[in-house]
Amino acid sequence: MRKLGFVAFAALGLAGCGIEPVKLNTADGSQQYFMECGDDRSGCFVKANEICPQGYEVLEAKETRQVSYNYWRGGTSTDATLHIRCK
Repeated sequence: MRKLGFVAFAALGLAGCGIEPVKLNTADGSQQYFMECGDDRSGCFVKANEICPQGYEVLEAKETRQVSYNYWRGGTSTDATLHIRCK
């Protein structure tokens, strides 16, 4: 049980490591970021907390699901994006 807790903690620590936020320059001088989350939407929120320690406002959050089938099997994939503004 203790090992399972460590694995879960390590997974949360690594969430968001592969997400590269793009900083957007705005006319009012606020810091905005756009992130492509892939299928790890929670990783985007972890990264948002890292880059905006005083908090953030979600400007837009999208999630697109794609279904594909081939001869052997079908599958779905999710592409999520997150656009935030630091407070």
